[in-house]
Amino acid sequence: MREYAKSDNLQLSEYTLVEEYGTAKHYQVTEANTRITFDVTFYFYGGILSGWIVSPKPVNH
Repeated sequence: MREYAKSDNLQLSEYTLVEEYGTAKHYQVTEANTRITFDVTFYFYGGILSGWIVSPKPVNH
């Protein structure tokens, strides 16, 4: 994944809203080259983006 992070080759899907709670919105997005799905949570304060967390979705085998 490091080689993709340093290039312009990222091919992200549309962000899909999974859940909205309080001041947070949880989305999922998939990178097409690696097929890795990421959980992305955005935090808002007064309607302004104040932070986010991104983590790869665990793979179930």
